[in-house]
Amino acid sequence: MSVIALALLAASVMFAQDLPPVSGGDNSGGGGSGGGGGSSVPPTFTGPDKVPLASPKVLQAYALTLVGTIGVQVYGNSVSGDSYRWVDYPYEDADPDRMASIASSIELKFSATTDDQLTSWVSYNSRMFTLTDPDENEVTTAFGLFNGGKNFKLEYFKDAWRVPTNAYAVELEVGQVPWVVPGMRNAYITTRDEKGNYTGYYDFRQQQGDYWLDRGVIFLTEQLTSRRGDLTTILENGSKVVYDITSGWRKYSPTIKGSGFKPTIKGIRTVPDNTIDIVYRETDEIVRVAYTGDYHGSNTFQNVFVEFPGELKRYPAKVFVIDTRLLALNPDAEWLEFNPYVEPVWFRMKVGQAVLIRFEYQIDPEPLDNGGGGKGAKVAPVKLEE
Repeated sequence: MSVIALALLAASVMFAQDLPPVSGGDNSGGGGSGGGGGSSVPPTFTGPDKVPLASPKVLQAYALTLVGTIGVQVYGNSVSGDSYRWVDYPYEDADPDRMASIASSIELKFSATTDDQLTSWVSYNSRMFTLTDPDENEVTTAFGLFNGGKNFKLEYFKDAWRVPTNAYAVELEVGQVPWVVPGMRNAYITTRDEKGNYTGYYDFRQQQGDYWLDRGVIFLTEQLTSRRGDLTTILENGSKVVYDITSGWRKYSPTIKGSGFKPTIKGIRTVPDNTIDIVYRETDEIVRVAYTGDYHGSNTFQNVFVEFPGELKRYPAKVFVIDTRLLALNPDAEWLEFNPYVEPVWFRMKVGQAVLIRFEYQIDPEPLDNGGGGKGAKVAPVKLEE
């Protein structure tokens, strides 16, 4: 049976607990976001402002506004002749009574055996849509909206065979309703509970295939309505347009330019250049310091000390120091090693040199003895290799 040559997709709904992977692009309908990285602002979105998923009635009402042709048919194994006709519905009134009146005025003339199981079929189909595929080729097509049928056998009445009167009383149901968004290349639904926790995920490309989605079309069904969550569409330029399913409205997403991130690496810090007394913190893993020669004049060398305050929760078991350029040239370069429990951590830096100070720990180390809380005894400093 072929009522209209349409590629309708399966209507099964599979809501899983897994969430979709985070995708690129901004979460906006009107623009992108980017700070200092050269991101371009997507063009103004020209698609729908609402998605008709708030309830089954909302979807049905939307489908009524799309009706563009009406077809009637009788089919069966023995049917031949003029058994299928369709006519245009040129009105934009979404009037089911007028649609029914037009369907009733269509006359079929066919032949069939008197013992054949026949079916009367009525379909309300959409007006024609002009779609664009990823290669910029245009395709014009229509989609089925409402359809229904009734089984019957011919009856003998007043010396003639005829279609029983009740076979014409066909009740139609909405099927898959096309929703067209120019430039759309992907779409998915995420549902959530009353607390905002995500509860499910429906991927249109996975469930409905590639062909129509690559042309900016997804199919909405009653099973997808009345959900708490979002419908997210991803456009060909990578931007996103998000719809609230409950209200149907597209979510407002202003274009934001953000800059001034202040990242830190846990356990790693830089102390100001020319710091000669580096005070250890119990959160330290690595400390960087550089000597520019601006401390107390343009000295060629400078002694640098690492101090360990008392009453901290942890102290390092070993301290290592290395020139940053040396480490960059040779990852296996040898670090200078100190045991802060038996010797002060004290080394000499040259102008233009930068070093990394690495702290290694044992489990439950005991507090260090600083010999009175100072820098420890002044012993000959270790000079770092250039």
